[in-house]
Amino acid sequence: QPPDKPRPRETTIPGGGFSIPRNSYICLRQQARSEDAVNEISWGRKTKDSKRQQKLKRRVLLDTAAHEFTTKGYSETSINDLADLLDVSKPALYYYVKNKEDILLQCVEISLELIMDIFERVNDLALSGIERVRAYFQNYATICTGDYGYALIREGNKHLGPENKAKMRKIMEKGQEAVEGLIDAGVKEGSIAPCEAKYVAYVLFSTFNQMAFWYSPEGGKSEAEIADQLLKIVFSGIEPRKS
Repeated sequence: QPPDKPRPRETTIPGGGFSIPRNSYICLRQQARSEDAVNEISWGRKTKDSKRQQKLKRRVLLDTAAHEFTTKGYSETSINDLADLLDVSKPALYYYVKNKEDILLQCVEISLELIMDIFERVNDLALSGIERVRAYFQNYATICTGDYGYALIREGNKHLGPENKAKMRKIMEKGQEAVEGLIDAGVKEGSIAPCEAKYVAYVLFSTFNQMAFWYSPEGGKSEAEIADQLLKIVFSGIEPRKS
């Protein structure tokens, strides 16, 4: 049984662009803030680029919150903590979020955007069905072990209210359906043996989601290496048998 507590991590607050160094891996667009963007923020004065400032500040707040949820846990993180880390007043943060649950919801939404971004990019690759599934989950692993994935998998289901939880599950169902489509396409072309796509997708998501509970960068293997091992296990059951 995985321990129900945040794992110690040494990630930096920014984390967020995902790239795995292999030919069959894709490179997602950079999502996290850059140091240059941080330097552009002006918390205490009005600027001409107010819309950009608002976007940058909200993202820095969410990056910081996601990191704190990962290292300390949602329950142990307060808005006061976030204000202290950002060196701003607590009231200033309420311009960007309604409350702590709204912060978690926005972190979850970013994670779900990243997940759908993977599908869109994988779907454009000139690969077989099984290789598209491989590329999807090789990248999905980096989300599961990142701060935003942690917020989605570990904290979202526990701490979001019923209405927000329903929104989260609805979007996750779209991700499930997208992967089922990749699997069905692989079956039709012959790169995946005949199978029930829904159940294979369940197994893959359940397997990779568990990485949010036990993965540690101190474990000696990267997310990419672990993803390869997990995929070999699952693919051994769905790859076509040679006659």
